[in-house]
Amino acid sequence: MRFQAPPKIEFKGTFEDIAKVKHLATRNALSQLNPTVLARATVYQQQLLSLSGVVTTPWPDDDKTALRSCYDSNTIPLGKLKDGLLTNLRQQSALNLTVCPYCMVRPPSTWDHYLPQHWYPEFSVLPINLVYVCGNCNTTKLENKDDIHLLYVHPYFYPDPTAVILHCQAKIEAGRLTLSFYCAPPAGAPPTPSVTKLAEVGQRHVEKLALESTYQSEAGSIVGTFVAELRRDFPNGISEPILKDLVLKRHQLIEVDHGPNAWEARLWAALYHFADLQAYINAEISKPQRILRGGIEVPPPPPPANH
Repeated sequence: MRFQAPPKIEFKGTFEDIAKVKHLATRNALSQLNPTVLARATVYQQQLLSLSGVVTTPWPDDDKTALRSCYDSNTIPLGKLKDGLLTNLRQQSALNLTVCPYCMVRPPSTWDHYLPQHWYPEFSVLPINLVYVCGNCNTTKLENKDDIHLLYVHPYFYPDPTAVILHCQAKIEAGRLTLSFYCAPPAGAPPTPSVTKLAEVGQRHVEKLALESTYQSEAGSIVGTFVAELRRDFPNGISEPILKDLVLKRHQLIEVDHGPNAWEARLWAALYHFADLQAYINAEISKPQRILRGGIEVPPPPPPANH
């Protein structure tokens, strides 16, 4: 989960520009709906700032079709809106265009309507309702809605971008390192009500996007690579101070670029506080390793004659 500053794109002008290029009947319908749509955009911002759900409006089918056409039909003003959103994200950080803010695992490639346009057609081209995400998160999220609670963490509506709400816990089970990821208010000083509420949204986010299993798989690979590096550099075992320093540096590198709620930052934080980490690492280092034959020492055979 990653914070992104909301785009500075005026909705009123965007909506009107998109409406102007529609066929006459749709254009007239959107012109009549304009005041209601703008009022609903204000409700959206107010509710999301309080981390509360947005009640749906029972739009007539013709109005719903006209509103959804604003996004579903490719137009020059819509392309301009998307380009503006990408420019805004790029100006904040190049990372916004390489890592999905929902999962922070896969690269973004598509636009998600945070509040689904099936239920909220009035927000189909609302700039703060469009989030650049990976196809996997977009597909998994689908059209889920809740009029009372937010189901997912919105990257534009973070009451405190520095508050740690994603956590990882490491433990040994049956001789194996297991990692669990979950959301909860930060430890230490009592959190503000808004941060507590954000943590509740975060836990729904992790569960509904099935992120814990994804994080466990990715984290297992990272820990495996880390152990292999330590086995190479410290074949006789590693001391606790050196191990702690290496883990701390990895955490800092991730947190600086990705933010405190990046799953990899939380992984390294969990390892840093894991009391049995040194014993586990040294036990892994001491395990006999299978030596692969025909590796780098063996030159390749000559290529085929017709190559």
